[in-house]
Amino acid sequence: MFSPQQIDTIFGNLEELLQFQSTFLQDLESHVEWDAPHRSCIGECFLAHVSVLHFLHNICEGGIEDMEVLRLLKRSTVTLVNPREARINLDFI
Repeated sequence: MFSPQQIDTIFGNLEELLQFQSTFLQDLESHVEWDAPHRSCIGECFLAHVSVLHFLHNICEGGIEDMEVLRLLKRSTVTLVNPREARINLDFI
C-alpha cells in the first residue's frame, strides 16, 4: 500500500527518538530534588541536550509531509457511509 520511502518518512527515526527520550528522562530525573521539587534545577538538562532538541524541532517542522502521508492512509481505509462524517474525521488527523 505504501512505498518504503513513505514508511521511512513516518517511522524512520523512531528508535532514535525513543533512545533520546529515555536518556533525556533519566537526565531530568537525576536533577530533580524529589523532596523539594521547586528547588530542582532542570534547566541544565535542556542546555546539555540543546542540539538534539533543535533537531527534534526540525522534525516537527517536517511533520507536514508526515501528516499528508497519514491522511492518504486514512482516506484509503475509510468506508464512506456518511461523506460529511468522513470529512470531519479526516480534519482531525
